[in-house]
Amino acid sequence: MAETNAITPAALSDTLPGAGSALPGGQIAWVRHAREEGAKLWQAHGAPTVKVEQWKYTNLREMLKVPFRPARPAHEIGLETIPAGDALTLDAHVLVFVNGHFSAEMSDLDTLPKGVAVSTLATLLETEPHAVEPFIGRLADAADLPFAALNQGALEDGFVVRVKTGTALEKPLHIVQVSAAEDEPTAHQPRNVVVLENGAVATVLESWIGTTSDTPSLRNAVTEIHVAQDAVLTHQILQNLPERAYNVAATAVKVEAKGVYDSFVLQVGGKLSRHDLRVELAGRHAECRLNGAYGASGTQHMDTTSFIDHAVPECTSNEIYKGVLAGKAKGVFQGKILVRREAQQTDGNQLHKALLLERGAEVDTKPELEIYADDVTCSHGATTGELDPVALFYLRSRGIDPETARMLLIEGFLDDVVERIPGEANREAFKEVIHRWQRRQVDTIDPALG
Repeated sequence: MAETNAITPAALSDTLPGAGSALPGGQIAWVRHAREEGAKLWQAHGAPTVKVEQWKYTNLREMLKVPFRPARPAHEIGLETIPAGDALTLDAHVLVFVNGHFSAEMSDLDTLPKGVAVSTLATLLETEPHAVEPFIGRLADAADLPFAALNQGALEDGFVVRVKTGTALEKPLHIVQVSAAEDEPTAHQPRNVVVLENGAVATVLESWIGTTSDTPSLRNAVTEIHVAQDAVLTHQILQNLPERAYNVAATAVKVEAKGVYDSFVLQVGGKLSRHDLRVELAGRHAECRLNGAYGASGTQHMDTTSFIDHAVPECTSNEIYKGVLAGKAKGVFQGKILVRREAQQTDGNQLHKALLLERGAEVDTKPELEIYADDVTCSHGATTGELDPVALFYLRSRGIDPETARMLLIEGFLDDVVERIPGEANREAFKEVIHRWQRRQVDTIDPALG
């Protein structure tokens, strides 16, 4: 049977609220309309297949066979502490969500400075819906992102971070999002908003983790970010979900004049993980730095798909991603830079490199430049290779054992992108996760490649 452009979304449609559901903000017209529009788009178009260009390397059929139902919050499943060892470890203000629901007991926001407001979406939909109306569904296009449509149809809770004009958040805000397994397959769909007003400066960290189980789970998250004029947001994400977890996430960002969005994403967990990252450079001299790394083994599937829209003149974007793959893992990197006709004096650069530790591993890359302006400096590139046998022989000839030699070569491969993480404490926290992943993988690598 020929494959169509969409899969009937019967199972995931069960995660949408019923018509009589008492969801937050249900009495507000725009909230009701947003949910109805999201559900309508999902029911009309369904989940994408590999016939859809942006999903040609990521097949969702296995995930869509799972009968997911909505997940329950922490207090209903008895989770009282954050699972140890999987999240980033550093000094920060801490906000915890379990299955997409806020957990006050596990959070620590007592020392947040004035000018920084951290709320739950559920609360704001009831008390200040006007505060999030300009952002919900305005940056993440539900008509173009199928799972954003599903998320919008189930609009309920998530985090909302607002940093007021001229405010600098000196200590990072660490948002820990826990996927807590249950007896049945469950799905949760957090909707998040981050707003930095003019001249604000903040670092927001996210750890996507979970409780280990033989039962599958799905995390379908959407985060919409607005970086106003002269504001600087450092946004760092760790995806370290359990091996039976599925992750589909979208981050949509708008950067105004002289604003900076500096991103780093590390993906090492989950069975299948896709992160859509979309940035619009909407004001002159806006800048984005999109960096990241991923490590996959066994039959893991890691997909990073990015889109940078240079909408106005004199903006800069730089993107470097690196992947390390072992076993029969598959990595995907799709990156597109659009330079519109009026976006003269654009500087946009993109690079992806992959290191295959075993011959069963696979990587698919599709870097793209779509340029309509003539005064630009743009580049893109992609390389794939194996561990250098000469370098490995050199290290072993100096008395270094094979496992340590492999770890040193992997570390050297990742060094330049990891060193781009702003802040020494943050950098060390990510290095610790990478080292733990390396130690788990090195013993299983086929020595024939060394």
